[in-house]
Amino acid sequence: MELTIKNLTKQYNTVTALNQFSYTFSNGVYGILGTNGAGKSTLMNLITDIIKRDSGEILYNGKDILTLGSKFRKIVGYMPQSQGMYESFTANRFLFYMASLKGMKQQEAKKQIDELLHIVGLYEKRNDRLKGFSGGMKQRIFLAQALLGNPEILILDEPTAGLDPKERINIRNYISKIAQNRLVLLATHVVTDIECIANQVLLMKNGCLVASDTPTNLIESIQGKVGEKLCTLEEIDRYQTEYGMGNIYQRSEGQVLRLVGDNLPKEFEPVTSGIGLEDVYLYYLEQHQ
Repeated sequence: MELTIKNLTKQYNTVTALNQFSYTFSNGVYGILGTNGAGKSTLMNLITDIIKRDSGEILYNGKDILTLGSKFRKIVGYMPQSQGMYESFTANRFLFYMASLKGMKQQEAKKQIDELLHIVGLYEKRNDRLKGFSGGMKQRIFLAQALLGNPEILILDEPTAGLDPKERINIRNYISKIAQNRLVLLATHVVTDIECIANQVLLMKNGCLVASDTPTNLIESIQGKVGEKLCTLEEIDRYQTEYGMGNIYQRSEGQVLRLVGDNLPKEFEPVTSGIGLEDVYLYYLEQHQ
């Protein structure tokens, strides 16, 4: 299975939301990182054929998805960043409704809905109305509907948006469980959503692909570009004004500022261990031009 993107471009009036984006995806979990407005949602909407591209190609196993039409849409499960729901529906009824839209037969739908409700931990709540669900429970229902029909390609746009830390962890764990033997695209600006489950990470900025690799290789790429120093609040403000955004940590000895970049202040101690994807994010998307 291979999803190939070639020189994909999309403009909204004078704004270029996606600029000559190219990449080839196969089985595995791909974390797509970027700030708001980086082009993540535009990419998701183009792959799912919700909006029209201006130029470029999207190929599934060598054939353009526009040519494949409904055959391609049938193998795609999509959890958009924001979506409405019929809150008077029960969880069960909502999923049956979505299954009917996907053309699933009733017997097949019932079996799969029961399985999915168990997977997302909501089987006991299947007859409860959605209006009484917490934000995390609603996200899990949206994830379940994306999985209806056992799609080969699963596209998740900001699946943990607006959730508390516990709910975010739960959603991450569910995604990890169901990601086997699928191509999963997970777009987010929350680094912790992908650092433990992504096989590959793509970093997007201003509609362009800035960097992509395994988490390990991306972390290795910024060795020698991370430094820390014990700072006063005044020093933190001064350093960040001059060198850009950094991370602030509270340690027993006081506040420590961690900076990431090519030219760090000489008084900052190099960090040789404990570097993570959050540092990668700051380097490629905040500091590195």
